[in-house]
Amino acid sequence: MSDLPMSDPISVELLDGTEHQLSAGSTAADLAASISPRLASEALIAVVDGIEQDLNVVLNPGSKVEIVTSASEAGLRTIRH
Repeated sequence: MSDLPMSDPISVELLDGTEHQLSAGSTAADLAASISPRLASEALIAVVDGIEQDLNVVLNPGSKVEIVTSASEAGLRTIRH
């Protein structure tokens, strides 16, 4: 878990290059939920700084994050695993 206090905001970079602010200690699932309820329900895994991770991974400031759904090849590969 992050050493930052939970109230301090962090910024992560999304796949499209935009930055998204979250509370320190937020997970990839929290990120998906903050983007949209539909994304949260369809999310399978996250790719954080190029590494496939479970949605409960705690995000670090400056991480590059992609939320993966079944609509992508990575999502289909995850389902088939």
